[in-house]
Order: sequence, then structure tokens, then C-alpha cells
Amino acid sequence: MGVVLVVIFVVCTVNYVREPNLIPSPAGLNQAGAKSEPLRPAPELADDRKITEQDCSKPVDLSAGNLRCK
Repeated sequence: MGVVLVVIFVVCTVNYVREPNLIPSPAGLNQAGAKSEPLRPAPELADDRKITEQDCSKPVDLSAGNLRCK
């Protein structure tokens, strides 16, 4: 049992020496922080898109389409 713990410790130490920051930052966990694909701007909104304005301090009707809180 002691030998297994020593091996695990050695492997962890070697990995830490190779890459000291093994714990990812929260920014690296979301899509914007991903290095594989650059962040693209949002597309323009269509002029004919229906937007429902509702009082968001009360229960919201999610079936009404796109929502704008007043």
C-alpha cells in the first residue's frame, strides 16, 4: 500500500513539474475561454423578429417568443 502511494505521489509531482497550473481557471471552462475556436460576434437581429415585452417581476410567459423585460 505504501508503494502505491509513493508511485501516485511521484506521478503527480512529475505532472506538476511539466504543467504547474493543473487546476483550470473558471475562464478556461466556458466556450469564450476555449483556445480551440475564436469568439465570433453575435449575428445581427432580423427586423421582422417579434419581441414580447413583459414585466419580469411577475411570472413570465415563455411561450410568447423572444422576451424583453420592462
